[in-house]
Amino acid sequence: MPAAITKNTIITRNNKYLTSRIGKDMAMMDTDTGNYIGLNYVAACIWDMLGSPVKAEEIISGLLERFDVTPEQCETETMACMEEMYNQHLLLIIGSGPDSSGH
Repeated sequence: MPAAITKNTIITRNNKYLTSRIGKDMAMMDTDTGNYIGLNYVAACIWDMLGSPVKAEEIISGLLERFDVTPEQCETETMACMEEMYNQHLLLIIGSGPDSSGH
């Protein structure tokens, strides 16, 4: 099955979660079910960048500025993390923006 999120996908957070920092990590509670989810530091950074709708590639760029990682590793790991966050209903897909060439 193809990934739901590509670099051009516009995503935002699902605001039904209450969040609390625990050190650099984050604990989240689904207000509908009462279930808890924990995010590590990098996933919490991604969550913080999703305060308003943004293209997935902008999340990757933001993490590249913040962490000492190769662009390839950052893209691979960030896309996998966002896909998992989407599968856990933490993210909402708003739409798809133009690619880097404007198409």
